[in-house]
Amino acid sequence: MHRRYLELIIAAALCAGCQTQAQRTNTELKDRFTVVKQNTQQCVDTLSANPVAKKVGSEILFAKPDDPNRFELATIKSKLTPEQKSTLKEYISIGLNCRNIVIDGYRGLPVQQPYMDYYAKMDQIYVGLLSGELSIGDANRLKMTAINSLQSESRAAGEKIDQSLANAHNAELAQRQKAWRNNP
Repeated sequence: MHRRYLELIIAAALCAGCQTQAQRTNTELKDRFTVVKQNTQQCVDTLSANPVAKKVGSEILFAKPDDPNRFELATIKSKLTPEQKSTLKEYISIGLNCRNIVIDGYRGLPVQQPYMDYYAKMDQIYVGLLSGELSIGDANRLKMTAINSLQSESRAAGEKIDQSLANAHNAELAQRQKAWRNNP
């Protein structure tokens, strides 16, 4: 009996630093998310400093969910002028790099789909603005809705990842306990 307790203490000491595969995966995912967020933020900062992006953000579409002019832009009933259409086309072109960073960074993860959906909605907004089907206000209200969807869908996808990793972790711990009990 005394030997069994000694084995238990030694096993516990040896495994104190052991991680399950789920814990290692979680660490890798956190690192990946950090890199994607850093790269995306760097790209957004560069894009935001561009005069074209500033013009779009002040006249056509708000840039960030907390932009103070988002509600003002949402009330504009006019459609794009030819000059604004040209500016928007240029903005779309230079903004694709940031989109690709996000899509490539989250490739293969459940959080990629909410971003794909968001970008598809934004493409529809761009088409609506450029074709004259949408007013500036309509486009900004649709963008608000698209951002809200992105946030809730991303949160749900993150929770799905967390739950999957927790289940895998618990299953691995249960296998270890079973193996330890079957090896007296």
